[in-house]
Parts: sequence; C-alpha cells; structure tokens
Amino acid sequence: MRSGLALVVALPLMAGACGQAVRAGPRPAPATISYQALVAGASDPEGNTLTVRFDSMPGRARQTAVPTNASDARFTASGAISYLLPDSIHTLAPSGGARTDATAGSGVIVAFAWNDGGTLAYLAHANAAGAGSRLVIRDPAGAATTVSLSPAAAGGTPSLRFSPDGRLLLLVDVALTGSSTLQVRRLDGSLVFQASGATEATWAGARRVYFLDARGVDVADLTAGVTRTILPDLRWHAPDTSPDGRAVVFELRDGGGQPRLELLDTSTDAVVPGFEVDEGTAARFVSATEVWFHEAGGAAIVSLDVERRTEAPTGLTGMVTDVRQVRP
Repeated sequence: MRSGLALVVALPLMAGACGQAVRAGPRPAPATISYQALVAGASDPEGNTLTVRFDSMPGRARQTAVPTNASDARFTASGAISYLLPDSIHTLAPSGGARTDATAGSGVIVAFAWNDGGTLAYLAHANAAGAGSRLVIRDPAGAATTVSLSPAAAGGTPSLRFSPDGRLLLLVDVALTGSSTLQVRRLDGSLVFQASGATEATWAGARRVYFLDARGVDVADLTAGVTRTILPDLRWHAPDTSPDGRAVVFELRDGGGQPRLELLDTSTDAVVPGFEVDEGTAARFVSATEVWFHEAGGAAIVSLDVERRTEAPTGLTGMVTDVRQVRP
C-alpha cells in the first residue's frame, strides 16, 4: 500500500490548522491546451507491441499503424509518428502514407530524436566488433552531418534529446567505450559539453542539463560553463522534466529495490519537501501539472495531478514512449 501520496494530501490541511504555509513545490505555469502521448503496450511472447496514441482533449486512445515489431515510437514536429526498426527509421504521416527517413547500412540504429524545426538525429552502432559508432544530424533540407564516435560495447539504453529550443542535442550512451558517456552537441556536430561516467540525464531549460555520475546528481550550466553537484550521493533513475522546465520528476529506490517518486524544483535545485509517491515508477510529465506513472509491478498507467496531489486511472497500460504538447 502506498502511503506517501496520502501524507502529501494531508499536509496542507494540517498546515492551515497551525497557521503555517507548507511549501508545495514549483508553481506550475498554466496547463497547455492539450497533449498527445504514445503508449506501447506489453510485449507478446514474440516481442510484438501495440502502440496507441492518446489525445487529451477528447480523452481518447486510438490504435496507430505503427508495426508491432517496431520500437521507440516518437512524434515529429508536425504530429506524424516515427518509429524504429533495427536498421531504419520510418514515419507515418498524419494524412496517411509512410516514408523511410534513415537506414543504418551495416549498423544498427539504437536511438533517434526530432526537434520542432524538423531536424532528425540518430545514433548508430556498428555490427562489426571494434568498429566505431556514429551520430548523424540531418537538417530539414536533407543536409547531414556525421560525427564519428568510439565503438560501443553491450549494455545500457542510449538516448537522444534535443534542448527545448532545438539548438542543442543531448546524447547519453553508456555503451560507448573510451569516450564520454554524455555529450551535448550543436546541430553542426561540434561538441559543447561532455562528461565521463554520466548517465540518467535530462534537460531543464535550453542551457541546463541534469545528470547522474559517481558524485550524485549534477547540473551543468552550459552558458556559464559551470558544473556542480546538487544532490550528493543520491542515485536517481529515469528523470523527466516538465514541459515548462520548472520541475523534474525522478525515481529513487530503497535498499530493497522498492521505488518511490520525488520532485526537483529547478529554480532552487532542491527536492520538493513533502512530495513523495511510494511505489511509483516510470514517471513521465504529460503536461506542466500532470505526471503519468506506474505502481510498482503493475502495467496500468496512473495520472497524478502534481498541483492538487490527486491520482486517477488513465485506462491505459504499457509504457509512454513520447509526449507532444499541442498548442493553440
């Protein structure tokens, strides 16, 4: 039984009785009009999954045409849906039809991302032992920049994330050997920042990156060129930033491996006191005020209003692969 959220809900009532204010964390910006989320269901014995798209305005989930053997379904800037096969990236247009965006040749594409301007970035690992990896950044006109990286060993799940303004690219890949596991690059491929032994990273604003290393949780201010440890010895997992950049939801695990969710206020770089969701895991912001998460061991997705601290079932099961804010 989770008790953390019940405690949080009771705190404001107790504070009112005592005449004292309780810090409720970062004040969220007005919620975006609507959002869309892609959810990949549980895999069958052959590894196939069904991907659905949830639209918040009508509150309805619809099956997509993403192949069941695809992975990592993501939105493009236009609302099309891209997905990954081992050797290629494909996109389903909103009006119908499909196109192939990239092929790996002799390698395997392990991660990809789009920015709002239509730039595609993808990371490919070579099949041959000892051969190097490569990062490809292709602009909307089709001009591509290729960055040669070190060979990749087995292990870890790579990720690529564009900064909120789309001008920088965050790469995290613990499989890269003899190289920085975290890199921030411009769209021309030039290196802005790197860190060895770093993982579990997320953006907060266009020029700040949070990540985990041996020291704990660090923040790199790319404008000031300064990196500092903000949560010493804390080992967070799966951090995700709110669309307005004001908060990061993350997972902690106790000595027995049981998870709980916490919230970081990015204006103070401090953990929000009183916010705790016991047995919460796999959290994702879908709007500035709403987080979707799982209860430990369950497949159902639960919605948490981080402002009111209330939960509600979404009626969906599986894992959120991407979220898109739909602006008026």
